Amino acid sequence: MTVRLNVEPRHREQLERLLRERLPGVEVWAYGSRVNGRGHAGSDLDLALRAPGLRAIPLDDLIGLGDALSDSSIPFLVEARDWARMPDSFHEEIERVHVVVVGADGRAPLARHGSIRGVESLPQPSAILPIDNRIAVPGARRLMAASVKPVEVRRWRATVGPD
Repeated sequence: MTVRLNVEPRHREQLERLLRERLPGVEVWAYGSRVNGRGHAGSDLDLALRAPGLRAIPLDDLIGLGDALSDSSIPFLVEARDWARMPDSFHEEIERVHVVVVGADGRAPLARHGSIRGVESLPQPSAILPIDNRIAVPGARRLMAASVKPVEVRRWRATVGPD
């Protein structure tokens, strides 16, 4: 099965740039409807953020990415989730069908370097149930996921449970 990332090239390039700037060294996988072929123009983009050693990404870094995404011209919801804070059952589903958007080395492997593990072009994510642990930004088109205790950060309110 060939999986492709259903995102316009200009939006993908902007997203890749933001990810490299805000989360250097973090590998980013896309999964969900924009990868498995069930997405449409209004679908959100699900991202799994995989830090070196699969350690948890600091909340400040996640919030910085969320701010950058909110300020961007990307016209759809981007849900970025920290791999270290996801349940193992989600890992298994995402590992089955995903697209590497940004490699750990900061490159976009499928966009510029051919196929990887038999996946051609840009892969798309597999469908999974949404995670309830989210940092919601009122009125924003994007959500960030993290496992943190509730805190108030600027205009964001963390609405997630403990680690």
